[in-house]
Amino acid sequence: MAQKKVVNEKIVNAQRWNGHVKSWQNSGLTQKEYCYQNKISEKCFGYWLRKHRKVSSLQLIPVHIESVVSSTSNQSSGLELKFANDARIEIARNFDSETFARVVRIIASL
Repeated sequence: MAQKKVVNEKIVNAQRWNGHVKSWQNSGLTQKEYCYQNKISEKCFGYWLRKHRKVSSLQLIPVHIESVVSSTSNQSSGLELKFANDARIEIARNFDSETFARVVRIIASL
């Protein structure tokens, strides 16, 4: 039960700082002026602003899923991701999970 309370407090804290970031963006004030007027730490505000910008830069994109039936029954089926810029990632049925996990971590860090 104590762990749930800690998680809830973290969510409330993140929402509070997200509110400050949005208020500052609409205020027309410098970060220093906003922090002074709201009696908050410039250092903490900068930390949460960086987190806000990182999250805000992530976005969902529409994905078109198409089912392809192979004419060869012995051909292994896997997963292929095609991107708008003609890039693609093909994952075979018997892929190496460690390599795939590394690829996912690299993509997530971009």
